[in-house]
Amino acid sequence: MRLFFALPLPGRLADQLGDIAFALPDLRPVDPDSLHLTLHFLGELDDAMAEEAARAAEGLLAGPVRLRLDGLGSFPAGRGLSLHAVVAPDPGLSDLHHRLGSRLAGAGLALPRRRFRPHVTLGRAPRMTPRLETALAAHVGLAPPPVAPARFGLYRSWLRPEGAQYERLVDYPLVLPVS
Repeated sequence: MRLFFALPLPGRLADQLGDIAFALPDLRPVDPDSLHLTLHFLGELDDAMAEEAARAAEGLLAGPVRLRLDGLGSFPAGRGLSLHAVVAPDPGLSDLHHRLGSRLAGAGLALPRRRFRPHVTLGRAPRMTPRLETALAAHVGLAPPPVAPARFGLYRSWLRPEGAQYERLVDYPLVLPVS
C-alpha cells in the first residue's frame, strides 16, 4: 500500500485554500477535504512494514506546531506543475519532521533524502499559462492567520485518473495529554 504521514488542515483553512484552488484557471484542484501537509512520504509498503511505520509514530512527543502560509508557489511534477500554498518555516514543524523521520529510520524504513519543503498541494496543471501566472501573482500576499494542528496521521493513497484519493488510517496527537 502507498503510505505517507501528514498534518491534516483544520476545516476553515482547508475551505479557504479550496476556494482559491477552484478559482485558479487551468488547474485540476485537490478536493478541500484532502488538503494536507506531507511530513514523510513512505511509498509502497507491505503490511508488515506499514505496521512498523504506524508503531514508530506511537507516543511521539512533538509540538506545538504552527502552520503559517506565505503565498503560493509551484514545483515541476512529472510532465506538468504542482501548485501549492507555501508554508513558512516553523521550529515545531521542523522538529516534528525530524523526530518522526528518526523513528521511521530506526524502524528500518528507507526514507527519500530530500530537503523538507513544507507546502500544501492545491492542484496540478499541465503547464504554466499566462492566466495561471497572473492568478498566482494575485495571491502573493496570501497569509491567513496561523493555525495549530492538534494531530498528524498515517495516510494511505490511491492514484486515480481524476486525482489521488486519501484515507487516514491512524491519528496521533501532536502533544500528548497531561495526565
